[in-house]
Amino acid sequence: MSILKKLERIIYEIPTWQFVFLVIAIAFLKSGIGIYPAMPFYKSVILNPFIAKDSYLFMSWLGSFLAWLIGVKHYNSLIKLYFIFSLAFTFLFIRIAFVNLSKEMARSSIVLFTILPISSLAYYWIGYDSITLFLIMLALAYPRYAIVTLVIGVCLGMQHFEESILAAAGLTLAILLNKFSGSALKYSLKFCFLWCLGIVIGKLVLMGIFWHYDIFIENGRGDALKNTLHIYWYEFFYNFYAIIYSVLGLGWLVALRYAECKKLAIPFFVPLFGLLLMLPMVADQTRVLAVLIFPLIFVYWLSNPGFLEKLFKHEISLLFLLWMLLPWSWVWMGELQKSHFSFNVGYAVNEFFGTDMPTNRRELSRKIHPG
Repeated sequence: MSILKKLERIIYEIPTWQFVFLVIAIAFLKSGIGIYPAMPFYKSVILNPFIAKDSYLFMSWLGSFLAWLIGVKHYNSLIKLYFIFSLAFTFLFIRIAFVNLSKEMARSSIVLFTILPISSLAYYWIGYDSITLFLIMLALAYPRYAIVTLVIGVCLGMQHFEESILAAAGLTLAILLNKFSGSALKYSLKFCFLWCLGIVIGKLVLMGIFWHYDIFIENGRGDALKNTLHIYWYEFFYNFYAIIYSVLGLGWLVALRYAECKKLAIPFFVPLFGLLLMLPMVADQTRVLAVLIFPLIFVYWLSNPGFLEKLFKHEISLLFLLWMLLPWSWVWMGELQKSHFSFNVGYAVNEFFGTDMPTNRRELSRKIHPG
């Protein structure tokens, strides 16, 4: 029996809990678990989110408010809270896959999800995106309930307005174009408009809270972008191949497969390429684009029975094998980043044996280049 045939049997025939454990374990071995570099900023914010901190990071306010609301006072507790949201994002996706799809399609969908950068983002960089991703997944999981869509939109507007509105707008454009392609999807323009409306309302609510508490952010995201845009342009120009590849990774092979749908694929690719135009405007290219295109990926690939049934088991098995064999691919500031797994091992070794192994990039750099 060939390796692909054996892998195919593993993916589609082992018990569900073993399958889920397998893909999560391998994903952890590839990416490891890390903390978003900007998270220390929130150490003081969670003590009182109604006192301004002059940084665009303060604008991702909902997470700090939730932490304050439930009495989180320490940084480690905040990371644990966000880690819970990361887990909720992953397991909500898995649940929706098994509820809405056949057993085989659900497993194919989970494999596709696993090979995409979005699946590991919530763990590679635990942080405010953990909440953003969970809320996006929650909105996509229950599109029939208008009040749920609206309320989640409001929460997203208070957590990360820019990412959320661009992600929702990309899906809205796709669904609008879908009207002319003739394909059937369970996501309607009403859902998209309600989602966008909720996000805008959430931003207005946040501005109202800031006005009420005399919170003024002088250096917002617009100011940060204006001051650093030239750096991002250089980073993109001199490493555009790795940056573009990292957005989907092996998912680009899935994109080529989806392109075979021809006319039906146009509503997906038009907003996808539109959102890719953001790459020269952000520092953490893989992270931002993974969030922006996730609604598109979920609607047109991961939850679309019409596409999933076109994928053969040996294709899914081959993608899974390639994903296991190829090195970790993640770009930040135009440069490929290391997996966190070795740092996680170093942390464990330090805890058990009292050694002094580096547990993050800064410590590794100091170890290699002392002084």
